[in-house]
Amino acid sequence: MDKISGFLRLLGQNGFCGLFIKWIEKKENPIDIMWRTHKHSVSEEELQEQKQQSKKLLCRPLISVVVPTFYTKPQYLEELFCSLLNQSYDKWELIIADATEDDSVCNNLAELCERYRNKGIEEAQIVYKKLEGNRGISNNTNAGLQLAKGDYVAFVDHDDVLEPNALYEMAVAINERRPAIIYSDEDKVSEDGKHYFEPHFKSDYNEELLNHYNYFCHLVLVEREVLRKVGYLKPEFDGAQDYDLVMRVTEAVGEEAIAHIPKVLYHWRTSVNSTALSAGNKGYAIEAQKKVIASHFSRVLAQDKEPREYIIFSSKTVRPLDIEWDQVLASYMNRSLRSVGMVGGRIIDKSSTLRGVVECCGYRLLEDGTVETNFYGLSALKKGYFQRAYLPQNMSGGSLDFCIVDREAFFEVGGFDQMLPPPYRDMDFCLKLKAAGYSVVIDPQVTAVRDGRLADEKYPVNENDAKKIFFARWSKYISQGDAFFNENIRCDGYV
Repeated sequence: MDKISGFLRLLGQNGFCGLFIKWIEKKENPIDIMWRTHKHSVSEEELQEQKQQSKKLLCRPLISVVVPTFYTKPQYLEELFCSLLNQSYDKWELIIADATEDDSVCNNLAELCERYRNKGIEEAQIVYKKLEGNRGISNNTNAGLQLAKGDYVAFVDHDDVLEPNALYEMAVAINERRPAIIYSDEDKVSEDGKHYFEPHFKSDYNEELLNHYNYFCHLVLVEREVLRKVGYLKPEFDGAQDYDLVMRVTEAVGEEAIAHIPKVLYHWRTSVNSTALSAGNKGYAIEAQKKVIASHFSRVLAQDKEPREYIIFSSKTVRPLDIEWDQVLASYMNRSLRSVGMVGGRIIDKSSTLRGVVECCGYRLLEDGTVETNFYGLSALKKGYFQRAYLPQNMSGGSLDFCIVDREAFFEVGGFDQMLPPPYRDMDFCLKLKAAGYSVVIDPQVTAVRDGRLADEKYPVNENDAKKIFFARWSKYISQGDAFFNENIRCDGYV
């Protein structure tokens, strides 16, 4: 019955067409098969080396791992305990805030904590707190936060598991740049803990993508002092309380204080009724997410930003599907914490298929300086890996064939280099915007169709020479990697 009700719920949310597209995307994406057999853990030799290196870190922050529990299966907690005791970084504390209302269950959990406390290592410790009844996920977690003594707080679910290098990687990141908030890549683990699937290879901080869903998700560390300033979890957002917290922290600290570790450090356990398996399993969570986004924009849009004048760029060969496309794109310039210099849409090619395929939906940078088209060749119907081909987001660059550009920003950076052919001309311009403090947003839902081809334009610089010039200008940025695309994700939006 659970499977039937789950199917009906998804059908109601997506319709037959949407559900069919979801099935096609899942069927055609081989990532789960590959990931189940992929050894993503670090070796025992690497762990031993990390244990030695962790002792030499100049800053050895105490990390408080706060876990709210409510009738948690002992097996799940034991697996969590083991994953913590096996950490290559040992300066942590585990705080269990237990809202279970059955005294016998609480006593068993307290005994389990005591047993594992005796297995502790050096500075690590386990704290158990029985709460006075269940007051909801936010209040229960907040009760645990009150007991935290760490420099940083890690939010972990009671039935999930950490990779043994998780806290070490976080400690290294803290030593490198002292961020206010850190998040990592993750995957899902089956209820029996045997199968790993759906790895989520994430973008570095991507403000516009975060406006649409909480891609930070797990594992997240927040500096305790920052947490105190922005406030703890808010019960009115239960179901998306972590999303609300991430929003408030990122608003408060700015881009430079946000760190992403592009490694799978967290395993999110799935069950029939969990949101890890499907967000549709908890309808209230979706409503809570909508409240979080509305609350975020009420704060951001309250800054009385003046509309920016903008310049429209549209090739003669593209036909926008929305007559007011430029106004839709312009709206992104007024709702961002950071100045937006360029907003582009998606161009599709219908010459080969009825529905069309993506010709261009923003650009990304490869390590050798090649400028690559995002989601090239992907069916226009598909949303791509974690909806990256569908949701508005920040990208490194976009096409000047279909975009708007902030007028002031355009002249501030000196326009674009007409000597270079696209896409190097376009990316060169976008990186000049970035260097001047502007961001680039691409909205794949604003679409234009390529109706024809102009004769090949002649540029003073050929493509090979353009790539060399481009690389020389931006080698420092290129060497850092594309901030908005994980190296594990292919240009078509899959893995």
